[in-house]
This record gives sequence, C-alpha cells and structure tokens, in this order.
Amino acid sequence: MTWFDLAGLIEHDPERGQAAWQTLKDEARQELATGFRAARTLEPPVTGRPYERAQVMVIVEALRQALEPRDVLEELLVQHMASAYELNLRWQALVVRRMETEVWQGSGTGSGRWRTCVRRSGSGTSRWRAGCRRG
Repeated sequence: MTWFDLAGLIEHDPERGQAAWQTLKDEARQELATGFRAARTLEPPVTGRPYERAQVMVIVEALRQALEPRDVLEELLVQHMASAYELNLRWQALVVRRMETEVWQGSGTGSGRWRTCVRRSGSGTSRWRAGCRRG
C-alpha cells in the first residue's frame, strides 16, 4: 500500500482507512518484535538467501535467551547487538579472503598498493602470480 492509496482510503472511507493504517502498524510492530526487520536490513535485496536470514535470527534468539530483555528498548538493543555481530562476522570473512588472495606491496609509510596474488581461472583453479610470497 502506498501513501497515496492510504490517503485516498481515509478520504473516501475514514473508518476503513484508519483500520488499514492500524493493520500496517500492527504488521510493523510484529516485524520489530520478532527481529525480522533487523534481519531483513542485512540481506542483499537480490541475492539474499533464507539461510543468511536464519543465521541472523539465531544470533537474535541466542542473545534474547542470554539477556532476557525486559522491555522494548532492551529488545531493540538485543537486535542491534545481533546486527553488529553479524556485520562483524561478514567483515572478518572479507578480510580473511583478502589476506588469502592479496599482498600489500609498498613502504611502511602507507604508500603502496594491494596486489592480487591469486588468479582464478574459468575452471575454478587458482594460481599464484610471480613475485608473490606465500605465508
């Protein structure tokens, strides 16, 4: 439902319009209470998979169980902690991948560049480039 749809409904049938608005708020409240809204914000819109949402929801559930939030504010903090932890895990995975495939070449002063040391062929095999050290 768009704002235009809701405004039109309220204008032509105020009672049904208010009921529709209440339904939207109830659905939003349910998304917030379950952690679905927080989990959805972490999903890529096109390539997201159900397993990735399940991973976030398991973190939310574990924090809920351990911390036993007493009110809405504490529940929001649990969801925020779960989101931050999930993003931390994603960044760690990215850094590890980068460490495995690239090496810094340059001075200790910060000037230099990352050099890709692993080349992937179309068949999925990897080859180390000349001039790159392993380990």
